[in-house]
Amino acid sequence: MPFNVNVEKGELPSSQVVAANTIIQHARSQGSQFAERAVGVTVPTLRVDQTGLEYEQRSNQGAIEFRFVTGTLRLTLRQAVYISNAISSCAQRIWEAHEQEHVRDNQELMGSLEREVRAHRALQDILINPRWRPRREFDAVQRTIRESAGEIFQRLTREAVQRRDTQAEYYAIQRRINAQCGG
Repeated sequence: MPFNVNVEKGELPSSQVVAANTIIQHARSQGSQFAERAVGVTVPTLRVDQTGLEYEQRSNQGAIEFRFVTGTLRLTLRQAVYISNAISSCAQRIWEAHEQEHVRDNQELMGSLEREVRAHRALQDILINPRWRPRREFDAVQRTIRESAGEIFQRLTREAVQRRDTQAEYYAIQRRINAQCGG
């Protein structure tokens, strides 16, 4: 029973200049330790498309059961980049370059997403080694697929952000701003 994962890295987003409080809200929602002073943020989202998954049904002692048998789970990265309107256009360009590094990090981690999905115990039980389940569990199983893929994605993106967003990186950005933008 072949099961495929199709991972798409999505388009490169253009930055949007928005109000500073919008940046802070997005940074908070992502759990950034630097949220209160954030002037740029990249917001990745994962679209989980299950329409390519195929299942079979049977009647067992008068009850309808199902299991997934084949198909493709499509996982698509979407990203938005926000830069604060409260900083100079010169500083915006420098912060945009930093945020584009986050964009690239997120695109790169999509390469490991298939492996992580295949290794996830709940997803293995549903898609790789499926068992018969009562039809009434269909919506819950689809929710488990969506939530499990989302949890994996959130963990990977959170780890990537933690590697990039360090105090040393922020000091280096501030030095570039001071040197190129006149402080």
